[in-house]
Amino acid sequence: AYLLFSEGDQMTLRRFIEDSGANDARKAIEHAKLNQLVQILRSSRCRREALLGYFGEAKPGPCGACDICLDTAELRDATEPMRKFLSCVFRTGERFGAAHVIDVLLGNTTEKIIQAGHVAVSTYGIGRDLSKAEWRAVADHAAAVGLVERRDDLYGGLALAGAARPVLRGEQRVMMKLPAPREKRRRRGEAKSASPAAGAPVHGALFDALRRFRLELARAAGAAPYTIFHDRTLEEIAALKPATLDQLGHCYGIGAVKLEKHGAAVLDIVKRHRDAAGAPAGEAAAPKRGLPWTPEEDAALRRRWNEGAGVGALAAELGRAAGGIEARLVRLGLAPDRETARMRF
Repeated sequence: AYLLFSEGDQMTLRRFIEDSGANDARKAIEHAKLNQLVQILRSSRCRREALLGYFGEAKPGPCGACDICLDTAELRDATEPMRKFLSCVFRTGERFGAAHVIDVLLGNTTEKIIQAGHVAVSTYGIGRDLSKAEWRAVADHAAAVGLVERRDDLYGGLALAGAARPVLRGEQRVMMKLPAPREKRRRRGEAKSASPAAGAPVHGALFDALRRFRLELARAAGAAPYTIFHDRTLEEIAALKPATLDQLGHCYGIGAVKLEKHGAAVLDIVKRHRDAAGAPAGEAAAPKRGLPWTPEEDAALRRRWNEGAGVGALAAELGRAAGGIEARLVRLGLAPDRETARMRF
């Protein structure tokens, strides 16, 4: 048997429902049925198990004969991504759909995110280590195994199910098949952008010191380390070596609250390591400050911005000041103004 499905099929069926002439209550029922079908199609759960489960029957173990069971891709430990996803569902109020939750995790600045104030939630931007396709797979798996449930009264928004609690507490692991990592899907001949931190031992030592500081804060707060600072944030701080609160505020994932609570301590750690290495403040942060932009830099800026990189990451990668990155984004039409560009940390 063959299963043929594409996102275009789903959109066509939804259009049929909307154009059917049925009343709103009937349309809601049909959309709910389609949501369940799409959930089964996207799931990494055995097809037979999913179908039997839909009809209230149980089958012990996978069938070993469907496309999911015959897939040679290895199961991966997706516990941390799942915890991030579930935490984001909770932090955004358990009333938004998967697409919005994924946008928050990726640190996107959609109009919906800005209006809802979700740039300020602790889970904003913590998921940039995975691609949108990988987060879509995590969301689908969460629905398929009952970690989240769809709230039909709120336009399909997701809410945490009781089964999510042990996962959030770290008491239960989540194993699933994820799409190939983003780096493996990179097209032939496409080089990865180099980071200024690569190969610099002072950055490695500083990164380790920042991780130790983060661990101390996490233990004191009884929280997961990534909710304090995620690795991407620490990597940018280590690469940029900010000397002022303003410079630190341009680093990925550093908002006003974290800047006020931990900014002074972070700058002290950076200063001690910078002094030990004999590096002047700000030298590594913007070596190309004031120099004309080249077409190659514009192309790299456009590509990385469209991939979801923030101002801090772009400043580190291109050797430019954060303010210069913001101004260039506006000039290239990638952001309407500098304030909007700055919202993507």
